[in-house]
Amino acid sequence: SPFVAGILMSAWNPYFVVWWVTVGATLVYGAWEFGVWQFVLFAVLHWSLDFVWDSLLSITTYRGTKLLGPRFLKSVTLACGALLLFFGGKFVLDAVAHLT
Repeated sequence: SPFVAGILMSAWNPYFVVWWVTVGATLVYGAWEFGVWQFVLFAVLHWSLDFVWDSLLSITTYRGTKLLGPRFLKSVTLACGALLLFFGGKFVLDAVAHLT
């Protein structure tokens, strides 16, 4: 189901863990310093805003696909994939060039 797929994608995303170990931990610690209720408020607001943002992305993606059609979506997906491959390759080549 899409719900389970979303959970698994978040859990397997290495940037999710990196974010929580760095920025997220700092935010949680800062909220905790103000007290338990401020921490609870931070958590509830954070989860609520995550839900709103993810819902907005989901709705606009769904409606955009219906409006523009699956062919357009496939073209955009291929273009984004090509850009990711390009920038990933450039990143690796730049790193190798700096090592030599």
